[in-house]
Amino acid sequence: MLGSTPDLSSDIHTDILVMGAGLSGLTLAKALEYSGLSVMLCEQSPDPATHITSTSFIDQRAIALSLESQQALEHLGAWAMMAHESTPIQNVHVSSQGQWGVCRVSAQQEGLESLGVVIPITRLASGLRASLHNTLALKMYFDTRLVSFQQETHAVQALLAQPGKTLKVQAKLLIAADGAHSPVRAQLGIPTSHHNYQQIAWVMQAQIKRPHHQMAYERFTPEGPLAILPRSPDTCVSITWVRKDHHPPFNTLSDPARCALLQEAFGYRLGKFLSTHDPQGYPLVLQQAERLFQDRVLLLGNAAHHLHPVAGQGFNLTLRDVRVLAQLLKATPDLTLKSLQTLFNAYTLTQAEDQRLTVQITHQLTQVFQSKHFPTRCLRACALNLLERSPVALTKLNNQLMGLTAPGIHRYGHTHG
Repeated sequence: MLGSTPDLSSDIHTDILVMGAGLSGLTLAKALEYSGLSVMLCEQSPDPATHITSTSFIDQRAIALSLESQQALEHLGAWAMMAHESTPIQNVHVSSQGQWGVCRVSAQQEGLESLGVVIPITRLASGLRASLHNTLALKMYFDTRLVSFQQETHAVQALLAQPGKTLKVQAKLLIAADGAHSPVRAQLGIPTSHHNYQQIAWVMQAQIKRPHHQMAYERFTPEGPLAILPRSPDTCVSITWVRKDHHPPFNTLSDPARCALLQEAFGYRLGKFLSTHDPQGYPLVLQQAERLFQDRVLLLGNAAHHLHPVAGQGFNLTLRDVRVLAQLLKATPDLTLKSLQTLFNAYTLTQAEDQRLTVQITHQLTQVFQSKHFPTRCLRACALNLLERSPVALTKLNNQLMGLTAPGIHRYGHTHG
């Protein structure tokens, strides 16, 4: 595991400078760990392993990792550090409040051990950090922010700031994994398309009366999609409920009032909602960068595409992006400007269709299931029932959501057939 921030000299040379040590940056660093390329991974936040206070924010979000994402983490050697914190998904139940359409997906029917797993974001990140090894080729620095950078013919010259000092870094490639509000993207002047859903995703844990039996639920309500994911023990679930932003904030309601709203929207499939814990709100937008690279800089993760969480595909897509990018980087050790342009073009060509389909699925689901028009409501009810009764269509959709149809990617483990 990487330790605390080392003391640095004023001039540093590295092959790849990655700004942002969230899930995207950590995964890329892990994928390049033994590539022969030197990687400098920088995060402006303090080291979470050493900087814990009574007022520290604890992220309540959990991720539903697709089967392909779990296999990718296993291949990288990171899954063993987090597997004990995960809960398998054996079945998925999709429904629309107030309508008769229902769709069910079963791991057993698909011939799989599971459809995926649920893991808290904090445990996923800490597991990735724990799996990294501090070597001469890989260094991680906390409390380090980007002040500015300049692209030159042979390198990127970056100025970084740590408490009490500045650092000059020369890198052949700069990866912007610095989030939806990416400072790197802003400095490059890369425009983004932006769709405000005017919704807040309220994330929380809840205690339920009946065991969930590793069933995940997606319930489309007039407010927005309600996702209920299994956790351990089997009377604990993670909830993400997308609600319109003009309603009273969910965290201002009493716990009995929150449970009553959840009960009304979801019903009694899991018995009564007994309690909820620490609801946290996240405004929802669909944001896409108009281009993914410029000279020696590449955008990754939320800096490139920030998705609606309706189908839980944001990090699953990023993992597929990272895998393709790492494969290309390992085959391009010189990182000249010419070779990087070839690499970026190959990366864009390989991932364009996967990215387009994933964005399209998440965006169109929100539009279709929010519509109050009677013909649309009837059509979506029919679609859910027809989907459940069409094994070919259901498998195709399930494969896309599990990452098994993404083009140009080497598969690990199960071959779906």
